[in-house]
Amino acid sequence: VGIALAGASPTHPVNHCGLPILISKIQQLARQFHAKFGKNLFVNDMSLPAGGLYDFKNTLAPPHATHREGRTVDINSTSMVQPERDFFRSTALSLGFAVTLETNPEHWHLTI
Repeated sequence: VGIALAGASPTHPVNHCGLPILISKIQQLARQFHAKFGKNLFVNDMSLPAGGLYDFKNTLAPPHATHREGRTVDINSTSMVQPERDFFRSTALSLGFAVTLETNPEHWHLTI
């Protein structure tokens, strides 16, 4: 409930792998966000099935250096208005995530 998967590509058709604790925390965050706003979270890049370099630009180079161990997830922020952003951030922090709002493109970067 409350999750829409995004970001799969021909290079990485399976890009939503994570440790059980990450998956559980994402599900909790999505349920709470959906209960409050009736909207889904767009869950993008996580980790690859076997871990390792997430080569999302097919260049064998970072920037997804932290998406290697199943502890990190990117979630779209561009469709959120300020009250949703505030709730998202505070709820993610209360669930134990380290939370960063990144740019280019703008998105939430969460690590457990």
